[in-house]
Amino acid sequence: MSLASRSIDRPKLYRFAGDSLRLALLLVDPDTGAPFDPTGQVLLFTLKDDPTADDTAAIVQKISTVGGFTVTAAAAGAVDLQLVPADLAQLVVGVAYECDVQAQDAGTGAVKTVARFTLTLSQDVTRLTSL
Repeated sequence: MSLASRSIDRPKLYRFAGDSLRLALLLVDPDTGAPFDPTGQVLLFTLKDDPTADDTAAIVQKISTVGGFTVTAAAAGAVDLQLVPADLAQLVVGVAYECDVQAQDAGTGAVKTVARFTLTLSQDVTRLTSL
């Protein structure tokens, strides 16, 4: 599922507990509304149950310099975010978690929020973790 995000539009994503997740995200420049090219940027994904809490209270954080992000079409602002079951082990089914992606320019240090959305997990039926 692809999504575009602006500060006034927070898409809602629904996935199943226990699954590995690949979130196809479209990054948007909050100043222009145009696709945000992540070339030369460090991306930081944060998931919290309370968006006003300090980042030390984040349940999940992923930074592009150590994996988790794959740029699929830079000029279009398209990236994939990979989350594994261990990343989501603390999440409660049915709760809408606040998520964002910030980009920091590697040269200037300027920071922009380029995606914002909620993620809610539904209970899966199959409980096996290997087949």
